[in-house]
Amino acid sequence: GDGQCAQEIYAKITKIKKFRFDRAGEGDGAWISSCWDAQSGSKLGGRNVWGWRAESALLHGDIGVGVNLPAHTVVIKGTKVYIPEKGGFVDIGMLDVMQIFGRAGRPQFDTSGEAILITEHDSLPHYLSLLTAQLPIESQMQKYLIDNLNAEIHLGTITSLDEAVEWLSYTYLFVRMLRNPLKYGISYEDFMDDPTLKRFRRSLILGAVKELMSCHMTRFNKFCLFFRSFL
Repeated sequence: GDGQCAQEIYAKITKIKKFRFDRAGEGDGAWISSCWDAQSGSKLGGRNVWGWRAESALLHGDIGVGVNLPAHTVVIKGTKVYIPEKGGFVDIGMLDVMQIFGRAGRPQFDTSGEAILITEHDSLPHYLSLLTAQLPIESQMQKYLIDNLNAEIHLGTITSLDEAVEWLSYTYLFVRMLRNPLKYGISYEDFMDDPTLKRFRRSLILGAVKELMSCHMTRFNKFCLFFRSFL
């Protein structure tokens, strides 16, 4: 039952918490420099995470995203991370949760794996609905379209308005706009009139280009509809 399951999880966490993992290195991502027995204080090992497998890993939300550590059991202890732009703590995204969970029971190391998420009661329904695929994961690209478009123009991947509109059709943003147009500010009438959302994609690109031009990041020839980077 639920009680037995809770006892098993508590026993696993108690076993994991006997060990203390030191965090070091900020270069390409945090890594575990050493593992200590919290009771005896003896050092159990100190190997770089890349190519290293742990029996269990107990990670906080902000550390777990940057640690590439295969393990049999993964526990996410707390889902709150501080976001300066929002001025407070927010729950980590479902993509990060799935990324961390994906380190449990990797085929090349193990035949099975276990993943445990510890969060607040208020956040529990949200994560349960996402884990059971009851809520779709929406795209966040629209907020960062200007930066992405600027990078593509600078790299030479996009040189014209038509290429930019076509490029947008290869993104997850386009997939979600087709599935849930109202979420992205597309009315039902506009969607029925433009089922491929070509006009809407064009308006998004033009809006982003206008912002880039005002920041002197991109040149746009309005007659031949070609882009050119200032960089």
